[in-house]
Amino acid sequence: MTTSFKDYVKGVEATLSDEEREMLDVFRAYYSTFRKRLATSEAENRDLTQAANLLSLDFSASEAARERAEANLRQEWWLNHGHAFSALYGDDGEMQCASCPCDFKRESIENLRAWVHSGRLARAARASTEEGKD
Repeated sequence: MTTSFKDYVKGVEATLSDEEREMLDVFRAYYSTFRKRLATSEAENRDLTQAANLLSLDFSASEAARERAEANLRQEWWLNHGHAFSALYGDDGEMQCASCPCDFKRESIENLRAWVHSGRLARAARASTEEGKD
């Protein structure tokens, strides 16, 4: 006949002194508290992992949205930076202009903004000067 683990433990407990039983009860209480803390910690870890995953997904989504907005801005500046449409080169996804040195696909946004802004200011100044001649 095989003895179950619980029966074995009960048999061992019967042989313990009162002091050993007290220590066993303290250990059981500690172990029970430890298991609860471990379960709580695991749940918190899952929550943190889930939050990190959601943050990562949110960051990925916002990064993708930022990239789309940047691509749209580059295209808008390429099409409307002030030179004739016939000077624009857009084959194979390129965004270049034969009349100026800007590469609207590869140049940094900061440099493009400065280039387009200064070009628009120059055109406005020329238009203002031309109006004054009339």
